[in-house]
Amino acid sequence: MDLASPSMPPPSILFASLLLISHLTARGQARAVTLTHTTTDSDMHRSCAFELNGSQYDLCSLVGSRRVVEVPSVDADKDNRGEGSRLSASRRLYEVTLGGPGLSDDRSVMTPNREDTACDDETWVCMLDMTYARSETAIGVSETESRSRLFRELRPISIAKIAHGAKVKFTLDVDKDDEGPVPRTSPLRLFIGGGRDANDRPQVKIDLLCHEADEVTFLGEERGVHSFIWATPHGCPIRSRRDGHWKAAMMDEEGDDTTKPPSDENEGDGDLLPSNNRRSRRWIAAIIVISVLSAACGSILYSSERARRFTAEHVASAAHALTPLLSMAAIKLRPVAHLVSTVTTKSISRLGTRFRVGDSQLVQWAEEDMALDDSEDTMVNGGGAYDPYELDRWRGDGLDEYIPLTISPKYGRGRRARSYGSTPDVETFAERGLASGGIGRFFHK
Repeated sequence: MDLASPSMPPPSILFASLLLISHLTARGQARAVTLTHTTTDSDMHRSCAFELNGSQYDLCSLVGSRRVVEVPSVDADKDNRGEGSRLSASRRLYEVTLGGPGLSDDRSVMTPNREDTACDDETWVCMLDMTYARSETAIGVSETESRSRLFRELRPISIAKIAHGAKVKFTLDVDKDDEGPVPRTSPLRLFIGGGRDANDRPQVKIDLLCHEADEVTFLGEERGVHSFIWATPHGCPIRSRRDGHWKAAMMDEEGDDTTKPPSDENEGDGDLLPSNNRRSRRWIAAIIVISVLSAACGSILYSSERARRFTAEHVASAAHALTPLLSMAAIKLRPVAHLVSTVTTKSISRLGTRFRVGDSQLVQWAEEDMALDDSEDTMVNGGGAYDPYELDRWRGDGLDEYIPLTISPKYGRGRRARSYGSTPDVETFAERGLASGGIGRFFHK
């Protein structure tokens, strides 16, 4: 770090600092509640994450980190004492290390070759006053002589020294007059004591401002309290709990993508055969034609009295003529229809059983489907008849628990089975001797 060239904080930090000062001044007249989180200086690294007002704060990344704040020239004067008069200027540096330099891996930039210009490892905030003085006679001489005549006085002061038990206090002011869903709060404020000599009286005040940048700005010194603004992303609450639910964090972790891809509900529709709508279109066309013809005939009959009379006379005469013929045909064909229905009922029922799959076959197919590698279901019905370790996995004589797929055994042919849906504690139908007829056909298909 070049001590001869002071670095000014960026304009965004200065603007944020001015906004913070105006906000704190305006809010001083409002009713506010101060919430406090207190820890000790020696326990900072273990209690760096805490909750205030339902908001989580995590400052563990700031513990041990070192920040240097440079205050430009604080005063300048000219000591006119005749020949060899001097020009003097003073500068000040602050080194802020939460937890003390002992927790930091970086070397202090405020430790030149002289050991008396640095604070010890137990100092959280170290202030270094530097006074430069140059003799007027040195102006115009060689650079080597000018550098040798440069006088520098360094004076390190430990303004926040660890006391092994001193209090470190975090405060958060909440505005009670705010009627919004989330009351306004001030930035998180850190108070650090001055050690044993100061009787734990606060010597440093740091406002942790939620900002994307990472910069520490010196605000001023009043009544022995040195005030800073630390703009850092770690000053943002990680998450807030309001009205029974958690709100989104102001700091989002990079690479955290919890968005689930939308599920494709129509997956697999491309494997289906295209539907044939030709038959449905034919029915629709037929219904439309019949409706149009019916409407045309109705309009003709309604509009012409002669057409209505002609239609009524011919329909009545045709009905009187056809009624005796239909009655005689029904009397003659009734015995023939009864005979045909008796013969065809038995033939069709026997013919249908050839193409019908029995209940036992259906249970076997269900067992084979359930035994697939990607299936997590278990087929209970007829489970004892299926052995996945045998070459011929299906064994019809092992139906320990079998429930027929008919509505009730009373609709079956032959003897009725009292054990409808047997269990391993009850003998099966085959063991009861019912496999020869009736429900026995379920076991021999």
